[in-house]
Amino acid sequence: RQLGHDVWRLDHEMTLHDAAIFKFSQWWKRTTRAGYAYAESSRLHGNAPEYHWVKESRRAWIWGGIIPLLGLLMFVVKPWWSLGILMLLVMQFLRLVSQNRSKKTFAFTYAFFLMVGKVAEMVGQLKYQWHRWFNLKSSLIEYK
Repeated sequence: RQLGHDVWRLDHEMTLHDAAIFKFSQWWKRTTRAGYAYAESSRLHGNAPEYHWVKESRRAWIWGGIIPLLGLLMFVVKPWWSLGILMLLVMQFLRLVSQNRSKKTFAFTYAFFLMVGKVAEMVGQLKYQWHRWFNLKSSLIEYK
């Protein structure tokens, strides 16, 4: 795209492989793999004009890394201050629930997994950084 080329895609779904995730461990590994892909793609293609996966990577760092670690640190140093972090997480959860127009049960479940998923995405991004810093070969993160 940056060189003026067109990107073509098929008008049919290529696969339904994610439809058969039944275990939390499968979902966690799949979400970790997504975080790894976000980190790698944003590093390779994160510059203007596309900013490929930059927002997703940033969200994982903030909601899956910085805020939870800050909450743990506050709990150790100033336990009462950690309530502020907890309130921030509750507000984010309620915001995600309110944005979902589905039945409330589904909206709560969806919001929960979105928030927990940020931690898994963060794990994937850390794994990518670890491989990059130590020049390690990456391997496929299998989840089934």
